[in-house]
Amino acid sequence: MEYIGVNSKLKSEVFQKEFSIKKLKEAINDIEGNEASFNENESLPEIINYLHHQIDKRKEAEKILQESELRMRHALETIGDNVWEYNKRTGEIFFSQCENLLLGYVSADYKTDTKLWWKCIYKEDRAKIKLRNELYRSGLAETHSLEYRLQHKDGTLKWVMDRGGIIEKGLDGKPLRIIGTLTDITHLKEIESELSSSANRLSYLISSLQEGILVSDANGKVLLSNIEFCKMFSIDASPEALIGYNCIKGAQQAKHLFADPEAFVNRMNELLEKKELCIGEELNLTDGKIFQRDFIPISINDTYNGHLWKYTDITERKNTENKIIRSEEKYRNIIANMNLGLIEVDLNENIQFANQSFCNLSGYDLHELIGANSENILATDSSSVLISKNELRREGKSDAYEMKLKTKNGDEKWCLVSGAPKYNDKGELIGSIGIHLDISQQKKMEIDLIDAREMAEHSAQAKEIFLANMSHEVRTPMNAILGMSKQLQKTSLTEKQSSLLNIITSAGENLLVVINDVLDLSKIEAGKLTIENIGFNLHEVVSRAMQVISHRAEEKGLKLVVDFDNRINKILIGDPYRTNQILLNLLSNAVKFTEKGFVKIECKLFANEKNNYQTIKLKVIDSGIGMDNEFQKHLFQKFVQEDKAIARKYGGTGLGMSICKQLIELMNGTILVSSRKDMGTTIELELSFETGSVVDLPTEISDVVNSEVLHSKKVLLVEDNEMNRLVACEALSHYHVNITEAINGLEAIEILKRQSFDIILMDVQMPVMDGYEATDMIRKVLKINTPIIALTANAIKGESIKCIEAGMNDFISKPFEEDDLVNIMAIWISKKHITSTISNNAEIYISSDSKTIYNLQHLKKISRGNEEFILKMKKLFITQIPVSVNEIKNAFAVKNFEVVKTTAHKIKPIIENLGIEELISDIRDIEIMALEQNDNSELAILIEKAGFILSVAVEQMKKEV
Repeated sequence: MEYIGVNSKLKSEVFQKEFSIKKLKEAINDIEGNEASFNENESLPEIINYLHHQIDKRKEAEKILQESELRMRHALETIGDNVWEYNKRTGEIFFSQCENLLLGYVSADYKTDTKLWWKCIYKEDRAKIKLRNELYRSGLAETHSLEYRLQHKDGTLKWVMDRGGIIEKGLDGKPLRIIGTLTDITHLKEIESELSSSANRLSYLISSLQEGILVSDANGKVLLSNIEFCKMFSIDASPEALIGYNCIKGAQQAKHLFADPEAFVNRMNELLEKKELCIGEELNLTDGKIFQRDFIPISINDTYNGHLWKYTDITERKNTENKIIRSEEKYRNIIANMNLGLIEVDLNENIQFANQSFCNLSGYDLHELIGANSENILATDSSSVLISKNELRREGKSDAYEMKLKTKNGDEKWCLVSGAPKYNDKGELIGSIGIHLDISQQKKMEIDLIDAREMAEHSAQAKEIFLANMSHEVRTPMNAILGMSKQLQKTSLTEKQSSLLNIITSAGENLLVVINDVLDLSKIEAGKLTIENIGFNLHEVVSRAMQVISHRAEEKGLKLVVDFDNRINKILIGDPYRTNQILLNLLSNAVKFTEKGFVKIECKLFANEKNNYQTIKLKVIDSGIGMDNEFQKHLFQKFVQEDKAIARKYGGTGLGMSICKQLIELMNGTILVSSRKDMGTTIELELSFETGSVVDLPTEISDVVNSEVLHSKKVLLVEDNEMNRLVACEALSHYHVNITEAINGLEAIEILKRQSFDIILMDVQMPVMDGYEATDMIRKVLKINTPIIALTANAIKGESIKCIEAGMNDFISKPFEEDDLVNIMAIWISKKHITSTISNNAEIYISSDSKTIYNLQHLKKISRGNEEFILKMKKLFITQIPVSVNEIKNAFAVKNFEVVKTTAHKIKPIIENLGIEELISDIRDIEIMALEQNDNSELAILIEKAGFILSVAVEQMKKEV
């Protein structure tokens, strides 16, 4: 039993060995297949020898394979690809040295961190890698080619092309080693993206076009189209569905849409055959639409690659063009019916078209005009005008102008031409269009009107000259009458003599009022009367006017009433002098025409307007004789009085109300009169004024200079009127001056050649040589700078400017007040002394330790002692005055008199408010001289003097601030 057991065991072992050997043989045969070269009956040692032999052969093959792999890797690395190998047994990934350039890592980094490669793959692309690995594991793929993104060590992304395959499998067929290459395709991807964007833009552009687009290849297969194409050809399919479709076949199917189907298809075939560019063909459809077709061959590198068809629905445009054509015909007919000449010319002024009206206007037949040059046959002296108008047409501008036209028979006609550029369908300028209206008759009337206007201007000038002469002739004896009356009043008179003298003086003053009314009216009509715009107190103006007429009212026993609205701003900005003149005129009339009862003035706030304006309603009410309705209609006409009896009783010129109305209108106001016979009169005014403050008030500082400066001064009196010489001599006799008389300008010149004077009093109008001519010779020939004061009886506006332009320094109107004459002489004698001192470069020295050169009394008065206001004014003076002085000096240096004038005007109220008396007169002179652009040494001296005194004032004021 034991033997049997042992034997059985041995048999079992032998059986197992035999079975294993058998299995080994089968395995070898399975591996080797038909290439197996051993017998299955061979013994185990023989099998082992066989296997050793095979192993050696395999090692040799593997060596050859490895060498081949190395050569391949070297080749790939040489061309820049990154070679990698994945070993599934170890889980390691090997990279060539090029990997450092791709991701910034080296192979050692991947050995250290086996998951580094996986981490470098962009998260959104990892699914691709997972799918590849799954395909390898399942045996569904032997190779791969993938594009995905990797993250560089610095954080940037790179696109790579990953290509590879299995190079070793296990016995189970699963991959053991995979090898591949990584190619950096980032740049290619960028190019691809740009191309894709360009393609998308092009596709979107084509799809968005309002024209039908079809692109086909060289064989006529559709490559691209858009929605508009499908709509235009009634294709019930999307543009994508047409891709690959034959366009010739499509043309056959769509030809029924066109008015001439066969012509549509034949022309298409012809274009495809010739392969020539064709633009702007028009196609008529059966439904009345009109298409425009463009055929554009596409060539790349001189090789025909296809073509583009573009269809545009121009139905609306053609209808519009037809309407325009019909409209042109319509308007041409209208222009012809209106007797307007129409002409069309090209860019060279050659006539392309003319209507019958233009033929009638020019005298030419149509065939004579067509092709002719318009400048050569029509223009007279208007060639330069036509050239300038052609330039405007080239700029696309239209305008209207007058032109003289020469007709065929040589006559000249004036035309009003409306010219406009002419364009073709492509918007290109091809010429111009002119519509001509014959205005020869109107032109003749215009010339007649110009002649009439010139006559009227001559008449107005003659009137002004007459008024000036009348003013001079009347004022000259008035000067003697009033002047001698003043002198006579200084003597001892009896009561009767004094009474008679008062009557003479009163009569003379009344006559002067009449003269002033006539002159005021003349100035208003000539547009030479200006309105002031200064601060004033309306209540004071009203009170002064009432005060003036109060004595006359008292004489008649009339009650004067003033009703003033306290809501009216204390300071208004306007013309107080003209307002006073208006009120005086109205109040004087009210007193004059009222025998009993009252005269009342109401002054009410009517409205507060925007921008700080107030509208004031003024009423002058009386209980006088009134007016009837018929007379009220003519109240504001010149020289109108109600009847002779009233005129004889009350007197007057009939100018007062006319002057008032015109003054009110100059002030943008209104006047309304309501009256009934024997029941009084109410005159209502509405005036609008800007509201102001105390700083807007002008400072009334007199230029009075101590008359003692006249003592022993030599005066040359040039006056042709003996009475006026007598008046002047008598007036100046009290001031101990030495007077030399001359009866005309020429005599004055001869006297000045022999002796010098401190001042010259020069009459303007004189025989032999007048004051203007004499002054001009004194300044330019004799080179004498002695102050010259004009004595003028001409009160017309502009006379003062004329005197200054002639070289005179100042003027005074006759009849003059003695104080005014003495004052102006003293001022200029003082200025002469200052000017002489400065011009001789003598130093003007005002010690900072001497008395203050400014006076704050006026500033304290207007501010009612407000120290804060005074301090503010001082600071403004310190900061602004130096800047203003520099502005004046710099402007004068470059002869910018406008800046000199405006700056002087700006600082004038500051100088007046601060009481700098040394400059009050000078700053006014600077303004006047700059206004007249009087570029002389005197202006320069005055500017230097003003700058010096103001600088001293600034330094003195700084010590108080």
